[in-house]
Amino acid sequence: MAEVEREHSALYAEGIKGIAVREEATKALRELEGQWEALTVLKMRVEESELELARCEAAATEQEEAATQCEGIPHTA
Repeated sequence: MAEVEREHSALYAEGIKGIAVREEATKALRELEGQWEALTVLKMRVEESELELARCEAAATEQEEAATQCEGIPHTA
């Protein structure tokens, strides 16, 4: 009978350890999911910034072209 109780206690202790490991794994998974969401947001911001940069570069090119065309036109003061 004592041996059965020892085995039961050992199994119970292993079960408690298993629960603790599962809880730690669940916590780590939640943290990773949060980091993944943050990474997704950052990627979207990078894409938006790249689009804005492309628009600014296009506008600068247009201004440079307009300035180049104006260089040949005499200006009156």
